[in-house]
Amino acid sequence: MNELEAALGIGCLEHYDEILSTRHHNLMNMIAHFNQYSEYFISFAEEFHETIGPHAFPLVMRENCPFDRDELMIFLEKNGIDARTLFSSIPTQCGGYEFLGYKIGDFPCAEFVGLNGIHIGVHQGITDADVNWLMEKIALFIKKTSKC
Repeated sequence: MNELEAALGIGCLEHYDEILSTRHHNLMNMIAHFNQYSEYFISFAEEFHETIGPHAFPLVMRENCPFDRDELMIFLEKNGIDARTLFSSIPTQCGGYEFLGYKIGDFPCAEFVGLNGIHIGVHQGITDADVNWLMEKIALFIKKTSKC
């Protein structure tokens, strides 16, 4: 962390509970909505001992999904929805770590996530209307891409 990041963080401390509450609400809203698409996506659930307040919601396309990550990301971007890829498998999918000597296949789960995962914002700037818009677009995308 640098001084600028620390200054921004200190400025948000008085709003911490509100920020965490909003992020948590957005997360739970998205989990509830995406549960209907579990045949296409792998996601996660909050455990009883957790209160999660992330900045983004991770999704991983299932192995036999009729669409791939890039198709979904392009569709989302064309509809004004920001999405990013999930982290790659650092030892095998990031060139800067070739010196470690690992090869593709050494970390199959991490590599699968690196090739098939995205995340979508759930930060405190996201509203219920934004989540509803996202889910309308996801439904449209699945309807278009899942036809035989």
